[in-house]
Amino acid sequence: MQHNFGQKIKDFRIRHTDYSLRKLAELTKISPTYLSRIENDKESPPSEDIIIRIAQALGMNEDELLSTANKISPDVQHTIRSNPEILPSFIRTVSSLDGAVLDEIIELINFMSAKRPTKKLWRYIEKIIKGLLDEKIAEEDLQAILNFVNSRMQR
Repeated sequence: MQHNFGQKIKDFRIRHTDYSLRKLAELTKISPTYLSRIENDKESPPSEDIIIRIAQALGMNEDELLSTANKISPDVQHTIRSNPEILPSFIRTVSSLDGAVLDEIIELINFMSAKRPTKKLWRYIEKIIKGLLDEKIAEEDLQAILNFVNSRMQR
């Protein structure tokens, strides 16, 4: 069932918390009247800041709730604006991939970020990925590259 923004908040509040409308309004520092109007879809979704406060108070995923309101988290907006030549292109590139593939990409990015590879190591990683995707990498080349990458990662 597809919910409007206000309906989603109201349903979640009633089903998953013991908060009254007044309690949620108090926790999010907005008036009960305004929250009631939001929950009953008599008001447009509020600002990103208020949506984030509501999500945090209810224990909801902030990004999902923002998405329901057709909004994006300010930190994500800032990140995209700080890298306008790279991130929009990346998002467009991965937008057609399914969730499982995106999860694997994120896992790989997190792993690589934690290891802080050098530019030379990134070139080897790029060669591995391209070779695997094109199925043009010989087994012995793959093993040599993997051995090199593993030796660098263990340092």
